[in-house]
Amino acid sequence: MTSIKAACIQMNISLCLKHENLERALSLAEEAVSKEAELLVFPEVFSTGFCYDLIEEVAETASGPTLEALGDFSREHGCILAGSMIERREIKDRDTANLEKNAPSQYNLGFCIDSGKLAGIRRKVQLYGPEKNISHPETA
Repeated sequence: MTSIKAACIQMNISLCLKHENLERALSLAEEAVSKEAELLVFPEVFSTGFCYDLIEEVAETASGPTLEALGDFSREHGCILAGSMIERREIKDRDTANLEKNAPSQYNLGFCIDSGKLAGIRRKVQLYGPEKNISHPETA
């Protein structure tokens, strides 16, 4: 049986302060890999917290700076990172956009990065509280 050393990153999240939260998360991740952790799991929407008032400003695409920085860290340390972030919906097809014009433009995006590559994503299905008004659930 193969074993893996995992670390659950616990951190205080500064609401809506993406850069500060990302720096804190990477610092804690550095500490975890120095103790031989191979799988690091961040809190839900760790980079922004549930920043509902400024959601349009803090949301970013899956190809944005947060996952890019995490990908670089994962590649450098050969580790697996998992967590979630507020994703801005990319609309590529105008007809689809017209059909979904009332749909929120954000998702709570779960991600997994393995050795620098985005290994998987999943958008949150079960939304709670204010999240129901600002986030779009993934349909099953």
